[in-house]
Amino acid sequence: MPGADGDVVIDNCKIDNVCYPFNSDAGNKKYGVTIKNTVLNGWTSFSDVHKFVTFESCTFGKGTGGYQYEYCRPYQETTFTGCEFNEGFVFDASETGDNNLAFNDCTYDGKDLSAGNGMEMFSYGGKNIKIDGEDANLVKNPVAKIGLTTFAKLEDAFAAAVDGDTITLLVDATPTLTSQRAITKASVIDLNGKTLTLTEDDLYFGTTTFKNGNIVVEPSVKARTAVFWMCENQTLTFDNVDITATGVTGTYLMGIYAGTGSAINILNGTNIIIDNDTVAD
Repeated sequence: MPGADGDVVIDNCKIDNVCYPFNSDAGNKKYGVTIKNTVLNGWTSFSDVHKFVTFESCTFGKGTGGYQYEYCRPYQETTFTGCEFNEGFVFDASETGDNNLAFNDCTYDGKDLSAGNGMEMFSYGGKNIKIDGEDANLVKNPVAKIGLTTFAKLEDAFAAAVDGDTITLLVDATPTLTSQRAITKASVIDLNGKTLTLTEDDLYFGTTTFKNGNIVVEPSVKARTAVFWMCENQTLTFDNVDITATGVTGTYLMGIYAGTGSAINILNGTNIIIDNDTVAD
């Protein structure tokens, strides 16, 4: 739109069965683009060539016909207000440079876009992103998140967490951990239906709740001590978790290092299977 002599408005349309429902590589920095009340199915992408680009009450989904994309990659400052991103939609926020992306009152898969929902949409990462006014720090191919901050390694999330934080797994993870060390200060590790595999023993988790997923314990060497440790007056909780432990012959799965007042809570259908048919060398 290099010849535009005013702002462009696209309103109440459905754009489908094309590669790019909206694509602009040329424009005029004097004028902006507003797209509202519109369905955009496919690959939406535009260069930093407009005064502004805003989407209002739009729906982003998968293209049909020969164009099965469900993707958005903006290169300039863009605001999304009241927009719906369908399940499976991918948003590449890595190409906006120092420009800002703002998401206000948006949803992903019918639920509010928030720390608890839709972060997997940003699988390419990005910076200078605000979701309902809150900064979101996103990395490419995230493994875990704390609030609106995502991490490429679960170890990094463990290290960053403070008391009261919830770490949420976004994919199955096998972190590299160090025995005889405090692992994290996180209060909750939400497995989010994923599998956490632990290959070391002698791990100090302290007062932590694991919930909603699977834990596989596979020590890389023959374990000689507990896998999950806690100290005096600490509580380890497993809530709706399936734990499968192999290779722990001659040791125990959970233990208290010293003192009294500690507890282990097994809640809401948590299952523990210890299978020692195969023992690590």
